[in-house]
Amino acid sequence: MYLSIFESGEPEGLSIDPASLYRAFEHVTDGRKQKGKRYPLPLLLTVLMLGKLAGETSVNGIVDWIKERQGWLRCQLNWPKRFPTNSTYSEALARCDAEQLVTVIASVLLKARAVEECGTEPSRLQAQKQEETRQPCGDGWQNLTRNAGT
Repeated sequence: MYLSIFESGEPEGLSIDPASLYRAFEHVTDGRKQKGKRYPLPLLLTVLMLGKLAGETSVNGIVDWIKERQGWLRCQLNWPKRFPTNSTYSEALARCDAEQLVTVIASVLLKARAVEECGTEPSRLQAQKQEETRQPCGDGWQNLTRNAGT
């Protein structure tokens, strides 16, 4: 998978709405058995992605990050229940297609970047899409899915 997010070597912060991440993750196929679906997959992937964007590199680190921000996350995601444990996230990641995840994440990040640079002007968003150059990316998320049990 190839993705261009940054024109220079230094990444700039993007503003991404947690609800838009959730909506994007609704399109990811849930490979878990019906019996193992206590938490919706889009919720799990959204909080994992937010933790990853915050700089966490392991499921354990992300779970700690979630624990420290439970109130904010509940409010942002309109989630009344408690958040799951490490094994729930690890199992969900293990049952997802990494390429599908990378594709969904890429589309969210590219859209956030385009909106940040162009506002909502459709002609500028279309021109932005055509000018994208592609560079290898996605290893971080794929490494997280491979190392879900750590």
